[in-house]
Amino acid sequence: MKVFLFAVVAALLFGPLACAQDKVVHKLDYDVSGLNQGLVANRLTCDLQFHLTKDGNVTWETVVERLPKLREIFEPAGIQFRVASARLIEIPDAWHTHTPKRGDPPSNERTWFYPTPADMKPLAPATERVFKAVIGDKGPGAELSVHFISLRSVQTGWWERDSDGKWRYETAATGACSFPPYLFGKNMPARVRGVITLSSKRLSSRTFAHELGHKLINVSHEGVGKAPKGEQWGGDDLMIYGNGTRIPSGAKGRFQVERLKRSPFLYRTVAGKRQFNPPYREGGHYWDPVYRISADRALWAETRPKRTPRKSQGLKGALDSQAGPR
Repeated sequence: MKVFLFAVVAALLFGPLACAQDKVVHKLDYDVSGLNQGLVANRLTCDLQFHLTKDGNVTWETVVERLPKLREIFEPAGIQFRVASARLIEIPDAWHTHTPKRGDPPSNERTWFYPTPADMKPLAPATERVFKAVIGDKGPGAELSVHFISLRSVQTGWWERDSDGKWRYETAATGACSFPPYLFGKNMPARVRGVITLSSKRLSSRTFAHELGHKLINVSHEGVGKAPKGEQWGGDDLMIYGNGTRIPSGAKGRFQVERLKRSPFLYRTVAGKRQFNPPYREGGHYWDPVYRISADRALWAETRPKRTPRKSQGLKGALDSQAGPR
């Protein structure tokens, strides 16, 4: 997934609103009983729930094949995954295709890669309704699970500046899209905060892990010696495009392991009861106090801006619009 500050447009402004007659049809539940052997009590754990669609691009067989490597990638950080549920559903065809609204280019004022809470925008109403319809209104652990939803075509759009200073609009299809907390904060309803969409037929274990990194580490494309960018490639780190799977730690590693271990999506099972990490205090923006260790120490590498930049009317217009299906 290509993420850029102005790709908050990549909130993916879903076209068709969910109508009363549109229904999510449950087809079957997959057997997950054999996928959670070897889980260790009192170890940081993340629950995964899969909502695979009948006409989507991702199959249950692909998910099962990718799980061992996914677990291996997060093993050094001390994180394990529990497959809580998996099902096959059928959704209205129009829900499968999603395109961003172009809008206007951003202002020329200085902006920060990680938006401040005042600059964050909500999901488009249709986006929220589709996600809530798929996840459902009730269900154990729904708000604290990561929900994978398979869809056929999910695009993202962002503005980039050319060498001559002019803005250009770029779009790209995504194999997966994480809707990370650092882009939405309190504007992302808790019920759908854990959604990650899956669209690629050739979905790899690393793509699974990379998108989970956006969600759980709560950072964009960055790594050792590399500040966050909309797109950058490298050979070592999980959160940079390429083949790397390292999740670095400490100041040199931009505190990725440390941020991961504080994710509110993680819990430990102690005496048979789940004890979740503390919830986000300010919706999960990059500088959320959940990452503060003490008055003078915090787990963020980017300096928090002292004031909020002026909002771009073009960005606001893009987010307030609805894009129709292609």
